[in-house]
Amino acid sequence: MSAPTGMSAPTGMSAPTGTSAPTGTSAPTGTSAPTGAPAPSAPGPTSTPAPASAPALTSAPAPAPVPADTSAPKSPAGPDRKPSADPGRKPPAGLDRWHPWLLRVRHGDDEAPRERRLTRFLYPLRNDLLDRTRLKPGETVLDVGTGDGLIAFGALERVGATGRVIFSDISQDVLDRCREAVAAEGQLDRCDFRRASADALTGIDDASVDVVTTRAVLIYVTNRGAALREFHRVLKPGGRTVLVEPVAQLQAEPGWFFGYDVRPIAEIAAKVRLFYTGLQTQPRGPKLTFDDRDLVGFAERAGFREVHCQLRVSVQAARPPCPWGRFLRASPGPQLPPFGEVIDHLLDPAEAAAFTDYLKPLVESGAGHRRQALAGLAAIKQ
Repeated sequence: MSAPTGMSAPTGMSAPTGTSAPTGTSAPTGTSAPTGAPAPSAPGPTSTPAPASAPALTSAPAPAPVPADTSAPKSPAGPDRKPSADPGRKPPAGLDRWHPWLLRVRHGDDEAPRERRLTRFLYPLRNDLLDRTRLKPGETVLDVGTGDGLIAFGALERVGATGRVIFSDISQDVLDRCREAVAAEGQLDRCDFRRASADALTGIDDASVDVVTTRAVLIYVTNRGAALREFHRVLKPGGRTVLVEPVAQLQAEPGWFFGYDVRPIAEIAAKVRLFYTGLQTQPRGPKLTFDDRDLVGFAERAGFREVHCQLRVSVQAARPPCPWGRFLRASPGPQLPPFGEVIDHLLDPAEAAAFTDYLKPLVESGAGHRRQALAGLAAIKQ
């Protein structure tokens, strides 16, 4: 479609290095921009993250516990392997599941992949998203599902000395960490911290913010329509919301396990996959129950007068090589146990050995692929 008056078409960022522009992208939707008010354009980031990326706001319960196993440990032999706890265990006292996952477990307790992801993907995505909010000095930004503060800290630089940023997350531990970082920068007088879920932004007044941002949050929220209604409620007239969400159902592939072809061990891999699916809060899991068309519908029904959405799909025929030990320590989501713990407690010794013997060389050599889909939405309140 042609670009609305006063804005460039939401084409998104260029394709990742070494790949061609993805196909299968849906056309952006929306109306023409109002006179004198250029519309924010839907974000279209470069190399989309894997499905389980990220900070989220939801009041989903912790995974159901796995029955205790009193038999000998079912661990494949090898120096990478460490005894692991029950995958249904609770987090350490004083910490919720979001905090350790964001800071450690997501990357297998290895700082190097986290740093690579920040520099190669997250900082460019953050900058692109904030560019599309059309932030002005003195405005107030609400970052929903702030996580480690990636978007919020970027917004703080853009709103200037008279602007404000509200860090909002369902994890108090995450908010405390963000507060410490803000205090270290001497910026506490320009920030607020609110513990709230995306679909119930308690403590945030009606028509009190100029911009709402969020990244990879709604994928974890069951009632996404309520979340968009909350975004609309807290925005001032003319306020904007800009968000980016993975579309997990376009990334799921039959016969593949987190980017690796496991058809030769399909029965064992299906057992592991079904275990993770069983820990989700809906029959298909909240990640797999929406796409870009649903986001547009949620925004329209929430009352936004103008909506723009773009879907970007890319496929790369390789994955970064990953040490097997790091893979085992990694978790696909903040409320899900690491792969190694599931292998230990779910598979019998023969299954665990077969799973390891087949998958370990693929993981360590990068012999998989990335299939990634991301929906960027921007909307304006009347």
